Amino acid sequence: MDKEQGEDETVEQIIDEETAPKPKVHPTHAPPAGQAPGFVDRAWTAQDRITKRWEGLGKGRIARVLRMARKPEPEEFRQSALIVLVGIAIIGALGFFTYLFMSWLLKAITPA
Repeated sequence: MDKEQGEDETVEQIIDEETAPKPKVHPTHAPPAGQAPGFVDRAWTAQDRITKRWEGLGKGRIARVLRMARKPEPEEFRQSALIVLVGIAIIGALGFFTYLFMSWLLKAITPA
């Protein structure tokens, strides 16, 4: 406590300061000065890159989407499933008619 400034900290402020999340410090694995990085140093560098990306996963766009995600209602699920099934049927029909057209075209072009 700093009595010279005339401010007394409350118990809540002390608890908040002590329980506040501390930033994570990543160890750096640099080779000694004047040496080229060896295999182990390059492996540590790659591991550090992977670790930093993994920790940032819960803070970006993906985390926002996951926080907004919810279980759909039964009617909403039926509607989504119907739309997906119609899309699959249309793509399948396009593929089938393309196959029929190409087989007809090959028969028309090649002499028998």
